Amino acid sequence: MKKKWIFACFALAAAFSSCKKDDKEPILVDASVGAYIVNEGSFLSNNASLIYIDPDGQVTTDVYYLANEVELGDVLQSFTIKDGRGYAVLNNSQKIEVVEMSTMINKGTISGLSYPRYAAGVGSNKLYVTNGSFQGTVEVFNTETLSNEGSISVGYGPNQLLLHNNELWVCNQGGFGLDSTVSIINAVSNNVEEVITLAHRPEDLVVDAFGDIWILCAGETFYDESWNVSGHSLAKLFRIDGVSHSIENSFTIGELGDHPRQLEVSPNGRTLYYENNGVFAVDVNSAGLPGSILIASAKSALSVDPSTGNVWCASISDYVNPSTVYVYAANGALLRTYEGGIGTNAVEFN
Repeated sequence: MKKKWIFACFALAAAFSSCKKDDKEPILVDASVGAYIVNEGSFLSNNASLIYIDPDGQVTTDVYYLANEVELGDVLQSFTIKDGRGYAVLNNSQKIEVVEMSTMINKGTISGLSYPRYAAGVGSNKLYVTNGSFQGTVEVFNTETLSNEGSISVGYGPNQLLLHNNELWVCNQGGFGLDSTVSIINAVSNNVEEVITLAHRPEDLVVDAFGDIWILCAGETFYDESWNVSGHSLAKLFRIDGVSHSIENSFTIGELGDHPRQLEVSPNGRTLYYENNGVFAVDVNSAGLPGSILIASAKSALSVDPSTGNVWCASISDYVNPSTVYVYAANGALLRTYEGGIGTNAVEFN
């Protein structure tokens, strides 16, 4: 397993104090496997970060900065891992930083994006990126050259995306507009082969053990001309056949005014998890909502470890102070906590 010396500064007075270059001491970090806490940072503050946790639970804070001696950027929306490389999508910096996972050393920058959100790797050398805050696109990049190979028009504010059976499912969550659709792209021809209309603000999606696609629509908040809240639409959860694309069922989540925005699935594909002022677990066979309450308090950054089934989440961020990251067993037992960064929004696993 390849390893790289990463030099870190140790501050005795405070966690965020700086040190001179001569004061650095080496830390051996192999970032090939483990968990990666994704921290947005504060808007316009250029303080997005990644925290690395190795399989033994040892923590390396701001691992990208330690490896490259430069800040990652402004608003880390997501972090995608594929074939030994990591893709840090920074929407306000309008770029993607590409890193070698074993070292966290920067291997290049993808630029020319207006508002990138999420990425998915397809095949051996393609990366698809949702882009745009109004009428949006999915941009196609070559992962070897980092060059743009095409642009696919989709709906407003394309957000999360999922690859299933050589099809790329894209949630058009509206961005700064309003949308209720999901675009299905043929990942061979790069053509949009179907658009499905669901409910307001499709946000997140997963595939279950039976090949069905579950899509969470968060519902919309409406405002009057003075920006006072004038109403809401209901949040919905849809079950869609992964082959025929037909809607098999739909369920209302919560009450009017609830806007859940995160959906995960267990490693065996039989349990869904979502956050709605608490984390709920739902059996895909019964789909009885709201499901069983797993965590009683409101959380963000809902993620499930695909190897252990543990549920990771974070405290609701004020984007000033570090988040707290919690690790729960699948039965809801708290296993441990970590200090996150500013605005923890996800945990990725490799």
